[in-house]
Amino acid sequence: MTEGFFINYKNRMLVYGSNQLDSIKKHNRQLFASSIKDAASYYKVCLIPTLISNEEIFEDALVNDNSNIRDEKMVTLSSESVYDSGYLVKYKNEYWLTVHFDNMQDIYKRGIIRKCYTTLKWQDEDGIIQEAWFSKKTDVSPNFGVGEGRVITLPDERRQIIVQSNVHTQKLRKFQRFIFDGRAWKILTSDDTAEGIINIVLAEDQINPATDNVVLRVANYKNIVYSLDIMTNDNTIVNLNQPFQLDIRAYKDDQSISINEINLSSSDEAIGNVNMNGLFTPLQVGIVDIIAEYKGIEKKISIEVTETYNANLSVYVEGNFQPYFEIKNNQQKIYTAKVLSGVTIVDSPVEFELFSDDKISSTTLASIIQFDSASCTIKNNKVSTGYVQLKVSLQDDPSIVNWYRIQMKPLF
Repeated sequence: MTEGFFINYKNRMLVYGSNQLDSIKKHNRQLFASSIKDAASYYKVCLIPTLISNEEIFEDALVNDNSNIRDEKMVTLSSESVYDSGYLVKYKNEYWLTVHFDNMQDIYKRGIIRKCYTTLKWQDEDGIIQEAWFSKKTDVSPNFGVGEGRVITLPDERRQIIVQSNVHTQKLRKFQRFIFDGRAWKILTSDDTAEGIINIVLAEDQINPATDNVVLRVANYKNIVYSLDIMTNDNTIVNLNQPFQLDIRAYKDDQSISINEINLSSSDEAIGNVNMNGLFTPLQVGIVDIIAEYKGIEKKISIEVTETYNANLSVYVEGNFQPYFEIKNNQQKIYTAKVLSGVTIVDSPVEFELFSDDKISSTTLASIIQFDSASCTIKNNKVSTGYVQLKVSLQDDPSIVNWYRIQMKPLF
């Protein structure tokens, strides 16, 4: 009887709550959920947590006008809603930004939303055009006058705007420029202390026809050229159990980028796979494609994996990860080579040579300052930044060779 009473008590707690306050909250939540669709202000809105993922969530809401402030409304949703501070609300095919948010004692969620009329557009560090809806906080158009001695009268209108806080808008910086409303604007101040939003003060600026793309509405626009090349020959033959370093290069304009930024994949990982540093590992006999992708550019080569016999030798450098193949100005690193007969390490001397990035001419970027039959020490000559190619070959058979691309970098 005691056990039955306890079960009934637990069931009652689930229905009514563990105390009077919980019971009231649960009753109010149920009342809100059951009556929301009967309200005159009911509307199914689209919630957009962030434009980055293009995620859209449709939920029931009450949307009420705020008679005190133009273009401002109050939205109320269930406590179970995902709605949160900084969310965009798509209401009647228009975008509104949540500028204030309250979780009303876990009974319902409420937000103040302001209408968005247009967007900020800018080019990020990778040349990708980003976009963010914004709402006006207030119209601030003070006349600061023309200071005595000024030769040129510059525009001095101000705008206070609010944007959603996300991984892209958090990178906006002072004096960054935008184009909207047929004019150029620059950031004077930004404040991201409020949860989910960033308050920005803009000052009117002059459009520069030489650098501003008015059609795209992107200030300081630059047409960045990306390129990708696989220097390793197509139809390369690799022995089974012999790791092979691919030579893959990508450029942003004329600047070489790290291989880690290139997406590398294998068409059949049962035959062989490739890691983020371009090291191909054969796993079984067969033919496989290695695909490289960078900024929408895709290239591939075919690699044939053949059977390995103990007589077949291969050479590789230990530590196939990117920081290992970077040397900062005036610093040095030791590179140790291993010789394999099949999968067995054998004692066979190797030779080390340094070349420029074309694998043909000599280089002044780095020097081999010390070496023996198994390792070498390479020093960055502090000449400039760039790449060198380390050639590792067997002394007894120079045809057995492997190449490693090493980046010379500034100290800071």
